[in-house]
Amino acid sequence: YKNNIVNIYSDIIYNSFRYYNQGNDANSIIHPFTLLNINFNKEINIFNNILLINLAINNILNTNYQYVRNYPMPGINYNLSLNYRINKWK
Repeated sequence: YKNNIVNIYSDIIYNSFRYYNQGNDANSIIHPFTLLNINFNKEINIFNNILLINLAINNILNTNYQYVRNYPMPGINYNLSLNYRINKWK
């Protein structure tokens, strides 16, 4: 069992306005938005195998946004994943 440092990653996604019809008039705009996401992961060695724990927190500012008109996207959301890699014995 070996402990190591937690890795932290973040990203900022900016999407400028877009038109939702071919006429590109000012009344057919989907408003711009900015998203902030953060991701934590940690590798743990267990009996020569590796357990990877990953926690992602998406849209941490709880931004209301749409990529497609009238289809709202989720607010703040979480994703926890575990990945266990079994290594062959040497």
